[in-house]
Amino acid sequence: MNQKNTLPFIVALWSLVALLCGCGGGDEPVIQKGSGASATVIDSAKLKAVFAELDALTAEQGGKGFEATADAQGWKTATLVEAYGDPNAKKGGSITMCEQEFPTTYRAIGKDSRLQSISVMTSLMYETLLGLDGKTMDFLPGLATHWKVSDDKMTYEFRLDPRARWSDGMPVVADDIVATYKLYIDEGHGDPNVYTTYRDDIANVEKVSPCLVRVRPNARHGRHLIPSLSSCRYSPPTISAK
Repeated sequence: MNQKNTLPFIVALWSLVALLCGCGGGDEPVIQKGSGASATVIDSAKLKAVFAELDALTAEQGGKGFEATADAQGWKTATLVEAYGDPNAKKGGSITMCEQEFPTTYRAIGKDSRLQSISVMTSLMYETLLGLDGKTMDFLPGLATHWKVSDDKMTYEFRLDPRARWSDGMPVVADDIVATYKLYIDEGHGDPNVYTTYRDDIANVEKVSPCLVRVRPNARHGRHLIPSLSSCRYSPPTISAK
């Protein structure tokens, strides 16, 4: 790709990242503002209802007080997370990439989505349930603060971080995880490698509470499920439902 064609692609790439940046922190709902065709209107009544439901959760449901009893209930987490890199490094800046061909789609999943640029954008926009420490290979909290695996490796449970938010201020809840799984196994997105892999690996994904998700694998894949789940990036319901 020559320089003349590369510049518009780089501008479009990072404009899309800035526009669609996914999850964020914060305790209060934020109604995204805009103007004209780009304006986003969030139903404030719906926001209040979702937050009220989260506030009413018991410790056993992943709500207030969960951390105090999590260890006794067999939940795992990582609290001492080592930061890599120079803490004095200059923050900010930009990354320039060069692709051999202009992407035919910006979709994160589906036909024609297997390009490095799309993978980079997806990793910047959406998060995984767990992360992976590149040095120790231990799991790290992501969208999930805690995880629990049954002795027979046939039941996996995840407690979602109640602080996790989509860019419109809506909390990330168990329904979003279930919806993303249904998207991955749907033949309609046009990538047979994705929908056959997730159908083969996972038997069921279910909501236990708004903050708890339970996953049951197919028997032959049980012991290898967490690495697979930790690499799956979860998308907001406005995308998963389409």
